[in-house]
Amino acid sequence: MKEEERCYYHWFVFRSGISERKKRDFLLIGKNPEQIYHFSNAECRHFFREKELLSFQKCRNMEATKRDVDWMFRHHVWTVFWNEERYPRKLKQIFQYPLGLCVKGKLPEDNKLSIAIVGSREMSPYGQQAASFFSQDLARRGVQIISGLARGIDGCGHEGALKAGGYTLGILGCGIDFQYPKSNQHLYEQMEQRGGILSEFPIGTVPKPYLFPIRNRIISGISDGIFVIEAKKRSGSLITAGYALEQNRDVFALTARYYDEMSYGCLNLIQQGAKPVYMTENITEEYENHYEFYTKRTNSFKFSLDKKEKLVYDCLRLEPKHIDQVVRESGLSVTEVLAVLTLLELKQCIIQTQKNYYRIKE
Repeated sequence: MKEEERCYYHWFVFRSGISERKKRDFLLIGKNPEQIYHFSNAECRHFFREKELLSFQKCRNMEATKRDVDWMFRHHVWTVFWNEERYPRKLKQIFQYPLGLCVKGKLPEDNKLSIAIVGSREMSPYGQQAASFFSQDLARRGVQIISGLARGIDGCGHEGALKAGGYTLGILGCGIDFQYPKSNQHLYEQMEQRGGILSEFPIGTVPKPYLFPIRNRIISGISDGIFVIEAKKRSGSLITAGYALEQNRDVFALTARYYDEMSYGCLNLIQQGAKPVYMTENITEEYENHYEFYTKRTNSFKFSLDKKEKLVYDCLRLEPKHIDQVVRESGLSVTEVLAVLTLLELKQCIIQTQKNYYRIKE
């Protein structure tokens, strides 16, 4: 697409003042952005009602579009439109997919598994550990991590993927010229270089509460499945899960603690049919016939464990567990479990958080 043509596309998608429904109507009847920009007075009266016409005429300004394009060039932002080959294939499958995206960095690869990690902004230590552990472990296997660059679970998901040297994409609920929230600015800067950031909103769109549920359909739409780490009964993460179901995406939920209100959303999702997750394989096994993964946790301790060591290790989780519970679950004697736990500590597989309490290492 030539530069002048891209300006018309940018204007049509981000600056035209035309409703989303009307834009798609024009495309269905074969009108292209340049033709729409140059509508005659007769065509304007034919296609627009009075209020729509006023909005269209007010926004028919190529100078504002060129200012956008110039800003984007200077800040390393690029655009991709609905009819271009590099538009994300998975996103194109959803209802009301965005007609254009503003992007920093790279988009996810269509031939790799993408999992969205979402959850509460007010996360618990348990949720923080889980988001960090699973995002790192998935990223090490070549899974692309998608989230919303919000504070809390989202940020931990991005950070874990980066820590593991993997790819992660952040979907904004504002213009791409805003680094929101400020607490995640360090992630924003890293993801520009090592991952990607995108927004469907025009430059200058300030963060507003009603925009975040809108962007959630992209988080699920660009992913193969979403993994809810932690959510209250009324959490924005459940909106994303709802979109995922509508879009025929898989929904996973962290096995939760029954007494913790931060886990109610996950428990509810599992009750409705989401797949419970307590280890990374619960996710990757669903896609083994469609995607290739790196050797499971390359050079990892997990695959050099003997039978007893693996039995004890598989009893442990991110949340510390008392040795008595490990004895019950493993079926081994106290002496055997103590010996194995010592070996696992030496192999740096697990951590003793306090006397007789152990958890897996992130």
